[in-house]
Amino acid sequence: VNSSDGSPLFGPGSPSFTSVAPGTTGNAGMSAFTDRQGVRSVALFDTPGGLASSSESLDYGYGRRQRGVNYVGSAVYDITPWLQVGGDGIYNRSVINRGYSVFTGDVTLGAGAAFNPFDQAVTVSLNETTPLLGERFNEGRIDFYAAVVGLLVKLPSDWRVSIDSQYGHSLTHYRGLAGVDPEKWQKLVNEGVYDPLRDTQVSGPPHEFYDQALIYYGSKGAFVTLGDYQTLDTAVRVTNQSVPLPTGSGAVNFGGDYRVNRLGGYTDERRYGNGEYAQDPVRWRGRIIERVSLFGELQAPLLPAKWLPRWIHEIETDLAARYVAAATAQETNVAPTAALKVDFAHGFSLRGSVATANRFPPPFMSSKGATAAGPGGGDVTSIRIEDPRRPFEAYDGVLASTAINPNLRIEANITRAAGLVYETGKVHRLRVAVDFSDTRKSGEQITLTPDSVLKLESSFPDRVIRAPLAPGDTTHVVGRVTSLLTGPVNLAWRQSQNWTTSLDYAWTECFGGRLDLYGRWSYFSHYAVKVLPDDPIVDELN
Repeated sequence: VNSSDGSPLFGPGSPSFTSVAPGTTGNAGMSAFTDRQGVRSVALFDTPGGLASSSESLDYGYGRRQRGVNYVGSAVYDITPWLQVGGDGIYNRSVINRGYSVFTGDVTLGAGAAFNPFDQAVTVSLNETTPLLGERFNEGRIDFYAAVVGLLVKLPSDWRVSIDSQYGHSLTHYRGLAGVDPEKWQKLVNEGVYDPLRDTQVSGPPHEFYDQALIYYGSKGAFVTLGDYQTLDTAVRVTNQSVPLPTGSGAVNFGGDYRVNRLGGYTDERRYGNGEYAQDPVRWRGRIIERVSLFGELQAPLLPAKWLPRWIHEIETDLAARYVAAATAQETNVAPTAALKVDFAHGFSLRGSVATANRFPPPFMSSKGATAAGPGGGDVTSIRIEDPRRPFEAYDGVLASTAINPNLRIEANITRAAGLVYETGKVHRLRVAVDFSDTRKSGEQITLTPDSVLKLESSFPDRVIRAPLAPGDTTHVVGRVTSLLTGPVNLAWRQSQNWTTSLDYAWTECFGGRLDLYGRWSYFSHYAVKVLPDDPIVDELN
C-alpha cells in the first residue's frame, strides 16, 4: 500500500508505504496496520492449491501437470509370399492443467473510498487468484489419433516396392481464463464491492469479481476448440540392395512423397462471467499446405575390385538428391548429397562428404480474418521489459505481437566433412574415428523474442517502436518502448567448424554376453554469425 502522492501514511515523518498483515480478512481499519509501518510484503504468493501458472507464486511448478492415456495396435499379414500388408493405429488423450491463475494489478482507493482507513488516496498493488474456480479450471485436452497402412510388394531380382500412407488428426480443447479487465477491477473497488486491503491468500474475491472482471475463453466453464489439425502423408519407394553394376554390387532407392496439412479455422471469443463480450470476436482462418517431393539414392563401388591396388580394399560412393515441388519459388528446391569412402588395408579408412539441406520457413497455418488493434499479426500481449538503451530501467505496458513475415526464405545448409577411421579385432573390436566438419548456412531461421529484439534493435529498428523522448529528459537518448514485433526472421550467414572423435570398444565374448564401451568428444573451433548482410561478423565463441 503506497500513498498516491508520496506523503506519509501515519503522520509526519512516517513512511509512505505499508502492507497488509498476513491473515487479514479485510475491513479491519487502521488497527490492521499498527505494526506494519514501512513494512513491505515481498514473499511469494501462496495459492490455496498446489500448482500455479505464475512465477510470482510459491506454487509455480516451472511447467504443467499432464496426464494421458495411449491405446496402440499393430498388425502385419502376408497375403502371398510376394505381398505383405500392415497397419498401425494409435489414440492418445492428454489432459493438461496449469494450476491457479495469479493476476497482478494496481487499484486505487480514494481518500473517502470504502475500506480506506487512511485519510488520503492510496494505491494498492496486489496478487489475486480464483479459489472458487478450483486448481484445475485452466485445463487443456488434446485428442490425437493416427492410422498407418503399408503395402510391400516383393518383385524378382530382389526389387521391392513399398507404399505407405499415414493419417493423423489432432483436436485441442481448452477451458480457462484469458485475463482480468483492470478497468472493471477498479470499478468494483470504487463501488465498495471489492476490498483490496485483505490477505488475498486467505480470503478470495467476491462473486462479482468472477462475473464482471475476469475474462474467460469462450464463456465461463465452457471448453473451446483452439486447434483442429489434420495431416496426410503418402510415400512410394522402390529399393534394391543388390543391383549388379559394372563396378560391382550396389543399392538403389528412389520414390516420391506427398503431404497435405490442414488446419481448421476457429473464432476467438472472450467473455466475462456474465456472458458479455470482453472484446469483439476474432475469426482465425485455417490453411491447407501441400508438398510433393521426389528422391533418389545410389550406393555403389566407384571402381571394380580387380582394378584396385592391394593396399586398397574398396572405394564406395553414395549419391543422393531430393527435389521438392511447391507453388512458390520460396519453397521449391533441390538438395543433393555426395559421399566417398576409401577402405585401406590394416583397418584404416578415409571418408568425406558434401551434404546440403533446406529447411522450410515455419508455416503460418492460420491468420486473422479481422485484425485486432495493435502491431503485428498475432495476439497482442502486454509485457514487462528491461530496456538496454535506457540502462537499469524496467517498465510494464509494452505491447508485444508476432509479425507475420511472408518473405521468409528457405534456410540453406551445406556441410563438408572429412574423417579418418580405424577398425580392428573380432572378439575384441576397436573402432576409432576422427572427423572435421565445416557447416555454412544462409538464411538461417531464428525466432526473435522480446528480449532478442531489444538486443538487436540496431539490426531490426522497425521492430522496436518507441515514444518520443520526454521533454527535459537529459538522462536518456531514446524514449520508452511502446510496442515490439517478434517472430521468425532470416539471418544473413552463419559458419561453424568442429572436430568430433569417437572411441568404441566391444568384447563380443564377455562371459557369455557382450560388453560395449564407447566415448564421444566434440570441439567447436569456430562459430560465427552475420545477422544482416551489412552487419559485422560476430564470433559467438569468444
